Amino acid sequence: MTKCRFIAEVGSCHLNDLGIAKQFIREARKAGAWAVKFQWIDEGSTESEHNAHIFLPESWIPELKKEADKQDIHLFFSVFGEVDEKMDKLAGYDIKHMKFPFSQRRENRLHGMRAAQKFDEVFVTVNVEDRGHIADDPKMTVLYTAATPMALGDDFRVLYPPPYEVAFDFLDYRTPFHGLSDHTLGIRQTLKAVAAGCTVIEKHCRLDSTTLWVPHPDPRKDNPQRVHDAAIAITFEELGAAIRGSDYIHDGYDVKVGKVGGVRAVVGQKGLSTCVIPF
Repeated sequence: MTKCRFIAEVGSCHLNDLGIAKQFIREARKAGAWAVKFQWIDEGSTESEHNAHIFLPESWIPELKKEADKQDIHLFFSVFGEVDEKMDKLAGYDIKHMKFPFSQRRENRLHGMRAAQKFDEVFVTVNVEDRGHIADDPKMTVLYTAATPMALGDDFRVLYPPPYEVAFDFLDYRTPFHGLSDHTLGIRQTLKAVAAGCTVIEKHCRLDSTTLWVPHPDPRKDNPQRVHDAAIAITFEELGAAIRGSDYIHDGYDVKVGKVGGVRAVVGQKGLSTCVIPF
C-alpha cells in the first residue's frame, strides 16, 4: 500500500493576516503534512464576499513560498477568478503544484492540459458524476470531495458538513480517484479513507478557536462573521494524529478513533501490538 500524502488546507482560516498564514506553514510541517495549500481569492470577489471577506493578495505568494522552502514543505494553491492568468503567475513564482477546486471541475478539460504543462502535479476535486470532465493526463491527481451528495437512494441533496459515511467502494466504481478532499468532521473518516487506499488526503485545518471568527469589515457593524471553513477544520494536533495513524495503517494496524482514559486518541491494533496516539 502506498503511503498517504496529507495536505493541510488553510482555506480562509488565515483571516487576512500574513503572519497567521506563515504560522500555518510551520504548524503543517510540524504535524508531518506533505504540503500546505492556500486559496488565491481576490479582494472583493464573490468568493471573498461569501466567506467573511477573506482574500489572499498576490504579494503574499513569494512570502509564503519563502517560508515553505525554509520549512521544507510543499506549497500550492487553488485559484479563483482568472484561472489561466493566475496559473501563469504561479508558475512564475516557481510553484510546482496547483489545484482546481470543486467549482471548476467541469472546466478541467479546458484548463487541465495546460496546467499539466506548467506544474509537476495538478489536483482536481470531483464528485461521483464527473468521470467525463477529468483531463486525461498522468499529472492529474483526482480527489473526491465528501462535501458533495452521495447516493442516498434517490436523494442527492447537499448536506454540509456531510453527516453520512463515505462509501469508498461506490466512489471507485463510479469515478476512479486517488484521494479525498475531506470535508467530514473530525478524523474518523479520514483514517477510513486511508484504509480504503487513498494516497492523498486534503484536510482543512485551523490553529485554534480564534480562527473561527473575524470582525465585520463594516465598522458600523459589531457582529463578527464566522469563517466558513472553520465548520470542518481540525486542529494540527488532530492532523498530526491522523498522519501518524495513517502510518500505522500502512504497517498493517487496524486503526480507529476512540478514547483512552477519557482522552481522545487514535488507537491501533495489530495482533498483540497496540498503538495509542492521543490528541
